[in-house]
Amino acid sequence: MIKANSRIAAINRYNDKTYDRLAIRVKKGLREKYKQAAADQGISLAKLVTVAIDEYLENHADKLSK
Repeated sequence: MIKANSRIAAINRYNDKTYDRLAIRVKKGLREKYKQAAADQGISLAKLVTVAIDEYLENHADKLSK
């Protein structure tokens, strides 16, 4: 059990150093819809959100720079 706890702690330290956390709230039912869309594409929900934001920023760069 101690090995498992230290492993989890190490993973958490790595994640804290490597990644930023982004939390969003969506209406009930949308999470499952988005999760299924990601699964259909063979990607994670986090990747789907990241790609969607990146595409939005690319397509709206002119509006965002004002």
